[in-house]
Amino acid sequence: MTTNLIEFINSVLKGTHYLPIITIVKETCRKVAIFFTKRRMEAHAMITSGQEFEELVYKSLTNVMEKSTTHHVDSYNPKIKLSL
Repeated sequence: MTTNLIEFINSVLKGTHYLPIITIVKETCRKVAIFFTKRRMEAHAMITSGQEFEELVYKSLTNVMEKSTTHHVDSYNPKIKLSL
């Protein structure tokens, strides 16, 4: 999460190194507004199409569910003595 946040901030501040502070703040606000507008449109498209999760989350969940089919679970009850 931290790496993604840092990469996002770096992309927002790219090209603003030698500008006055007020210009950097204005440019940051403008780029963040563009980013959130784009993400809102993507989220709205996902919701209207019936998609519950973002593609990355969906792939991760699918991978975990596939792995879980090979797991075996035994119930544990301390009152029952198992003979080994």
